[in-house]
Amino acid sequence: MSHETKLYASDLSDPQWEILKPLVYPLRKGPGHPLVLDLRQVVNAIFYVMRTGCQWEYLPHEYPNYNRLYAK
Repeated sequence: MSHETKLYASDLSDPQWEILKPLVYPLRKGPGHPLVLDLRQVVNAIFYVMRTGCQWEYLPHEYPNYNRLYAK
């Protein structure tokens, strides 16, 4: 997905993402599991669920798999 266009009304714009980015990407020190998910898409998925009220299982396919986003 290109970050220049918003697919859904709940998606972050580039200026909004620039404000949230330092809060979402923590400073990593030392060894650890490498980041696999695009955290902007994770935040967009959370906002989508909050805005629409849909269940995690019904997230559109543009977002990461709900099993990676939501743990029961």
